Amino acid sequence: MFHLDTLATLVAATLTLLLGRKLVHSVSFLKKYTIPEPVAGGLLVALALLVLKKSMGWEVNFDMSLRDPLMLAFFATIA
Repeated sequence: MFHLDTLATLVAATLTLLLGRKLVHSVSFLKKYTIPEPVAGGLLVALALLVLKKSMGWEVNFDMSLRDPLMLAFFATIA
């Protein structure tokens, strides 16, 4: 089992967003139906983590200490 601290969790989230951006720009289906970049990247990372857990028994835990402040900032900006 792997535990990612706060900084590693932020880096993983950033890489997931960048992966989603690359994926949406590369796959015409995702661009045509305007699938958001975080959704595309998140699904790919979730599938990769599922494969790691089922095939090798690896489990990754993320630090959740910044979850509430970041969610508050997100919803405050779109409201």
